[in-house]
Amino acid sequence: MSINDANPGPEGGQQTEGVGYDFIPRVFDRTVIDHWIKGPDKESFIIARRMLAEEGLMCGGSSGGNMWAAMKYIKENNIGKGKKVVVICPDNIRNYMTKHLNNDWMYERDYITEKECMEKALPKYVDNLDWGQKLTIKDLKLKEAHFVTTKTTCQEAIDLFREKSFDQFPVKGDDGKGGQKTVGVLTAKNLMVRLGKSQLKLSDPISRAIVRDIRQVTMGMPLNEMTRVLTRNDFVLVDDKYFLQIQDIFDGMHAPKVQAPKKKPVFVEPEDLAAAQDKDSGNCKMMIGAMVGAGLGFAACMMMNKCK
Repeated sequence: MSINDANPGPEGGQQTEGVGYDFIPRVFDRTVIDHWIKGPDKESFIIARRMLAEEGLMCGGSSGGNMWAAMKYIKENNIGKGKKVVVICPDNIRNYMTKHLNNDWMYERDYITEKECMEKALPKYVDNLDWGQKLTIKDLKLKEAHFVTTKTTCQEAIDLFREKSFDQFPVKGDDGKGGQKTVGVLTAKNLMVRLGKSQLKLSDPISRAIVRDIRQVTMGMPLNEMTRVLTRNDFVLVDDKYFLQIQDIFDGMHAPKVQAPKKKPVFVEPEDLAAAQDKDSGNCKMMIGAMVGAGLGFAACMMMNKCK
């Protein structure tokens, strides 16, 4: 049994370049090797980050995998103080600036937790004035996502795009245990490209058009962090149930209009209404009388002036 068969890699292959391949280079002499250890992705990248942060060694995942294997071998064989162990670091950081150095990349592959990713994104030396720190995704009104499966045909997906007025659907696939799990997302753009390049036919399943990387978050994520995440991802899947997009953040930012308080209706008894009308009528008559009197007085003054 090969080391790959005994230690199978994750679905979709390993993230550490050069690890997990099924072919053996012809220039490689395996007879000089006494013991084999296959390094897993998560531990390899975590150790590579530690080597940079703690030792200043700018290396990639392969170096992290070698160091992890060396540490594992030292512990298992009780190699104590006073012994020297040589570890070869076969790469550098140049080709991996957007990979394990990026906290979001690490989280999206389940190498660090959502909390760790959020904490590492917080500013340490300046005040955090970002909007949404006191709000979470729970405060938004989200629509439930419509899921498709890896067996959905391209034509069925197109019909759903038209019917639901969505331009992406999360995709469910077999989890290897008789159930289903979210394996990626189907976007209208990616499906169009595949069909346009004749890489797929309308009758084919959508499996080859799926984008495997999909950001999943929880309802408790603060909206300031969610706003930051959406600068990297056009959409996210919340609690494996809801789709969240930039428009949802805009809706959360929109302050509701302040409405004037409604006046309570005043109920007047019939007899009170009649008395008020009589009073208003009397006041009206007095005003008319005063106006007439003032007019007569003005006319008399004018006549007297003419007589003079």
